[in-house]
Amino acid sequence: MDLITKGETQLLKGIAIIMVIIEHIGQAFHIGIINPLGPLGVFLFLFLSGYGLSCSYKKNGVKNYLSNKIIKVYLPYAFTVVLFLIWSLIINTTFSVTTIARYFVLLSLPQGSYWYLVLMFYWYIVFYLCSPIYKKIGILIAFMVVASLLITWLEGFSRGYVWQFISFPLGVVVGKYPDKTFKSCTLLKNNLGSWILLIVAVVLVVFKKTPYVELHELGIVDTALQIGITLILGVWLILNRSLFEKIRLLKVSIMFVGAYSYELYLSHVVMLDWLKNSATIIHLLIYIVIMIASAVLIYLFSKGIKYTWKKRLIADGGRI
Repeated sequence: MDLITKGETQLLKGIAIIMVIIEHIGQAFHIGIINPLGPLGVFLFLFLSGYGLSCSYKKNGVKNYLSNKIIKVYLPYAFTVVLFLIWSLIINTTFSVTTIARYFVLLSLPQGSYWYLVLMFYWYIVFYLCSPIYKKIGILIAFMVVASLLITWLEGFSRGYVWQFISFPLGVVVGKYPDKTFKSCTLLKNNLGSWILLIVAVVLVVFKKTPYVELHELGIVDTALQIGITLILGVWLILNRSLFEKIRLLKVSIMFVGAYSYELYLSHVVMLDWLKNSATIIHLLIYIVIMIASAVLIYLFSKGIKYTWKKRLIADGGRI
């Protein structure tokens, strides 16, 4: 039995993208209290990606692995870059050919929030490279820890990468042993265990808000507290995901959003800097409308690419 079903994955992705979008809009309006939602949403995305790849590998190995990532992840991003460039022309912003080329190969980013996509591509490559040692759990974990250290070093120990140091590897390990993980987390799933997790998270938040920690923002203590808060609350959400299923309308709404979480992630960033530079209610409404329209366009593009690729696979007998 899998610890997390496909439906539950969709539900958690819906929660994650809602958190990320709310946090980014909060940044535009300088609402600092909701800043922790972003790292928590990213944790869920990375954990679920690692979990999903792990479960998929056990069933299918790495057949069509790289091509699937290009089609499902990279090409929609490339299409989003085109939308971003069109939007930039509308607001009279231009870029050099070199800059545009760097956007397409992720050497530069149209907007900083796409850093998550860079991290995901790092992990896609790492997972592919460590697939031959997947069955050797000790070596696998060591490989991923070294890879995570290397990734954070390559990205200049940027706080987003540091905060998510363990997220993807944890998902891979849980995906490898879902039954054992489920059994070992039984105590944390009951009422007492859930309350203990929440209390510990609150205590860490209180410590994080102390004058010493706030004066040393992004220092060792602050970073350790942020990782702890994100990890504990992320685990709490994963273990208590059934709470969102009790209210049917809430569940259906979140799952609908989760079904298009990647498209929403890509589209919500296109106009984010514009919103941050001029955060008004009118601009927020314009932002939401264009974000949804962009998500629809990205979805249609992705659907067309996947359909074309599937036809090609069938025609080639699944060999490509």
